[in-house]
Amino acid sequence: MSSTSSIENVNSPIDWVEGALIVIKESGLKNPYSKVAEFVKKYLEQNQKTAKDLFECLNNKNSKRSIGHVLIGFSLEHGIGTIPNPIKAFIEFQKAANAKDSFGQFFLGRCYENGSGTTKNLEKGFQLYSKAAEAGNTNAQYNLGVCYQNGEGTTKNLKKAFQLYSKAAEAGHTNAQYNLGWCYQNGSGTTKNLEKAFQLYSKAAEAGDTNAQVNLGVCYENGSGTTKNLEKAFQLYSKAAEAGNTKAQYNLGWCYQNGSGTTKNLEKGFQLYSKAVEAGNTNAQVNLGFCYKNGSGTTKNLKKAFQLYSKVAEAGNTNAQYNLGVCYLNGEGATKNLEKAFQLYSKAAEAGNTNAQVNLGVCYENGSGTTKNLEKGFQLYSKAAEAGNTKAQYNLGVCYKNGSGTTKNLEKAFQLYSKAAEAGNTKAQYNLGWCYQNGSGTTKNLEKGFQLYSKAVEAGSLAAQNTLSTYFSNGLETIIWKNDFPDLNALDLTVQDQNDLERFILQFQIRGLKYQRNSKGEFLDFEAFFDQLSDEFKCLKCGNMGIIIGGSPICPFCDADKSNDNVFEAGLPKCPECYRTLKDPLWCKSCESSRLSKMQGTWDSGNNNINHYIEHTQYISESSRACLEWISPEQIKFLEKVGTGGFGVVKEGRWERGRILFWDKKNQKY
Repeated sequence: MSSTSSIENVNSPIDWVEGALIVIKESGLKNPYSKVAEFVKKYLEQNQKTAKDLFECLNNKNSKRSIGHVLIGFSLEHGIGTIPNPIKAFIEFQKAANAKDSFGQFFLGRCYENGSGTTKNLEKGFQLYSKAAEAGNTNAQYNLGVCYQNGEGTTKNLKKAFQLYSKAAEAGHTNAQYNLGWCYQNGSGTTKNLEKAFQLYSKAAEAGDTNAQVNLGVCYENGSGTTKNLEKAFQLYSKAAEAGNTKAQYNLGWCYQNGSGTTKNLEKGFQLYSKAVEAGNTNAQVNLGFCYKNGSGTTKNLKKAFQLYSKVAEAGNTNAQYNLGVCYLNGEGATKNLEKAFQLYSKAAEAGNTNAQVNLGVCYENGSGTTKNLEKGFQLYSKAAEAGNTKAQYNLGVCYKNGSGTTKNLEKAFQLYSKAAEAGNTKAQYNLGWCYQNGSGTTKNLEKGFQLYSKAVEAGSLAAQNTLSTYFSNGLETIIWKNDFPDLNALDLTVQDQNDLERFILQFQIRGLKYQRNSKGEFLDFEAFFDQLSDEFKCLKCGNMGIIIGGSPICPFCDADKSNDNVFEAGLPKCPECYRTLKDPLWCKSCESSRLSKMQGTWDSGNNNINHYIEHTQYISESSRACLEWISPEQIKFLEKVGTGGFGVVKEGRWERGRILFWDKKNQKY
């Protein structure tokens, strides 16, 4: 919020002439501003006059008139055509004000406000602005609005500030348009109206107000009062930054750093933050510290990052205090100091920084830099979670799940995980998946659990990758891709010979490896079946384990006579190709990883992280149970919609090929 009149921007005699709006009084025109400025400019050029000539002329001929006192005072204040002399300027403004000249009253009020040529006196400044504003002076109306908004020289009154900004803005005062836009944006002295704020920022920005250009850019960036347009935001920040606006330089740096409305360019981001820092922008100092800490657009330098955070933290910037606390916590750019980290988090948290509140909660939870206090940890998480911090929502969910610092409440844990997961928190997505998988705080829903684990995997969660692997290895994919077979116990799975065994395995695959039948005809889950198989017999002919069928063993790998018990013996299986001892009688880690690696170009999940993870399991698996496969949509038949989940439509169908069980050496296929 600026409190400086627009007519103070004086860089040349012409600027001074354009600033001298007081000639309105003698012009006889309603809006002589541009005409008078143009006339005087031509006069100076044609007559080869200087500002000094103009000052001397005013001093000699207009000293007895109020307009002359104002112009002379303005010249003396800014050193236009003479040596700057604030005291003499004050005297000239006082003469004009005594003559009840509104511009004299305005300038004299400004002298009292800023202590220029006299002792600072906000009350006198307020009184003089009031007189000039009552006479219709728009600059005075604007400055009087600032007095009411900030409580300078009078009692704070946001409604009066709004009314004064409205009057001045209607008359075309650019700064008043900007401040009025701010009032509408924040509901200060009036009802919040983002559309009106956008319109006012647009007017002021068009007139060249750089603060308005920045705020208009923020409107476009956030879709506030208008349609979201990152490119327009970038253009407005660029325009204001070029004019030297430090907030614009900071925002433009952020755009380059994050590729918002433009191509990502970390070096340009770093350069813009540096410029803004030179001009004293504290937010830019924090972000510049981030650049040095992470080597973003520059060489990594933890000490510089620490120094930048330290400077701004002293000035009370809560983000800097939070980041400095992180430096002390991890010993980055400084000696590790948990107590200092705790103190800095405390300061920033007290000022409302939600990230600091979360980290302070962690300090209390773990007794880091302070005495352990689970209740305080819970309270801090609650405060930050209420403000929308997703990490706090996740941590608070964990507190409710474990009864840490509060009473255990699985339903509340579920609700908090849901909020944080929806906002993209990966840990919350994983925990929410666990809730659905186990029916914790909600109804058990394995489809939703699977979807949430998958989403977390895409974001790089290793915990979710491991859990998703368990989903597959336990045959839980059959819950996602259901088939329309009748009840398993009604299936004809009686095995009499090798052909029946192959049919048995085919049925086994179709069922998604969820169930299997042992030699006694009992249905077991997949893992229990293979646990039993490992205790049975080894085929002496090929070295693999046999399966007991009808009281005698059979080898699924070769043509060993099932009636001849001499071809089998108790013992560990070996691979018939490389003769390595096997943990799974149907799977050789060495041979299968080699075969599967040749097949890796035949499928693609569309996500590199998932591709790499599946390939990794195929390389390290010592059992088909732990070997993941990508099921492409075309492999699923008879798809039917069964419902709609939080992340999409849930369908069921039949995976006709089924998953890999073992290598069929005879037919050279799985």
